[in-house]
This record gives sequence, structure tokens and C-alpha cells, in this order.
Amino acid sequence: MFVKTLPSAVKKNLVDINKKKELKLTFDHNTTLELVKKMGALVKSCPFDEMTKQTRRKKCKGFLIILANLLVNFLEVVLYNLHVILFNYFSPFLGLAIQCFGFYAQTGALDKFEK
Repeated sequence: MFVKTLPSAVKKNLVDINKKKELKLTFDHNTTLELVKKMGALVKSCPFDEMTKQTRRKKCKGFLIILANLLVNFLEVVLYNLHVILFNYFSPFLGLAIQCFGFYAQTGALDKFEK
């Protein structure tokens, strides 16, 4: 997930560095699809009704780790999209609002609201 959000220029540099064998980026095992596949395999291999509590803890110990990684992926997507929406879409409106406020502050039109 993280590598997919990098700009294309950074990805190009990473490909060049990988070709020179200076830095090796491996496959991202924490993508949402990979985590869902792992969780599905874990649930299939752990029949909860046939196990005792201790056996379940030993065999199904990675379930909470996978769940935490899915939560981190979800939060990263939410924060990334929030960043894109706020800064890319609403920053021009913020610039206009600052200019309007500055204009009315210079002309004295805001003095009417203080009284």
C-alpha cells in the first residue's frame, strides 16, 4: 500500500537503484489483498468449534496481528485521502478566503461587525 502511494519519480529512482543492486525492495506483504488471503487461510486452518482454548491460541496466534495490519492499512488510506481532499481541493478556496479577508480588513469593512 505504501509503495503504491509514492510519486512516479521516486518509483523510477527505486527501479534504477534496484537494477544497480544497491538497495533491494522486496514484495510488500502488508497489502490489503495479501492480508485478506492470509486471514482466509488462517480461518480455514483453525476450526474454532473443534479446538480447545490452548490449542486455538497456539495455532491461531497471527489473527490479531493480521487484524492490526488491516486496521493500519485502513487508517493509512483514510488519512491519505483526507490529505488529498483537504490540501488539493480545498486549498484554493482557503487562498480565496484569505484574500477576501485581507481585502475587507484593508478597506475597513470589517469594522462594522465589531460594533
